[in-house]
Amino acid sequence: MSLRITTPTSFADNNIGWKAPVSAQPAFASFFNGTLANLAPGGTAMTALTGAKLPQLNAGTLGSVLPSATIQTGTYCANLNVPQTSQMTIMALINAPAPTQQEPLVATYGQDGARTLAWAPTKNPGTQMHAFVETAASNSLFADLNDGNFGNWMLACLTLDVSTTTGVVINADLTNGLSTDTSQAITADTGSGPSLVLGNYGLTPTSPDTYATQIAFLGIWDSVLASADQQTMRAFLQNYTAQYGQTC
Repeated sequence: MSLRITTPTSFADNNIGWKAPVSAQPAFASFFNGTLANLAPGGTAMTALTGAKLPQLNAGTLGSVLPSATIQTGTYCANLNVPQTSQMTIMALINAPAPTQQEPLVATYGQDGARTLAWAPTKNPGTQMHAFVETAASNSLFADLNDGNFGNWMLACLTLDVSTTTGVVINADLTNGLSTDTSQAITADTGSGPSLVLGNYGLTPTSPDTYATQIAFLGIWDSVLASADQQTMRAFLQNYTAQYGQTC
């Protein structure tokens, strides 16, 4: 049994799971609303990384402040214990300041494994959401989105499919209707890679920063959500954030 939440309920003691309003259920889902728990039924919990603290929870206030967690490279981060797979959708409702360097949002970069994923706000050379996927056969796919909407709540969405001989990565800002994609010939990759990490890819930044990102929702699917399902999730989150006086 799973619970579909449409009101700003605390999830702190909910252990029966959350049902997403789309047909494919996530492997990881958290609203950071009083807890860091993975609300996906049967999902694994996030755990601390060596030398770092778990993301800090920020209590919300109805009508004005959205519940969230603070993530920051090397300080507040976590192992999500969800593997990188050949098909994925990652949705993150974030409020990130304009980046001054690459700061990971969700990544496996820097960990042991034959596959790599890096999804990060970066200034490289302009303000972007950087997406990089490497397969077991070392095929590299980039989809970097120029985005000037940092500093406000936005729903970012990364989809990838490297399960066939045509690899596709789509990087989108659903709040502001922006997207970029890449499609190229690759060696099909049907295996799993290392675990995804929230807020840290295992490397110390070359120029340590005080950059911190607020994250209010994270959902990870081991499938590619169709555009209609992505918009359904956005509508669901719009209803959720509106109760806290915010938009996405």
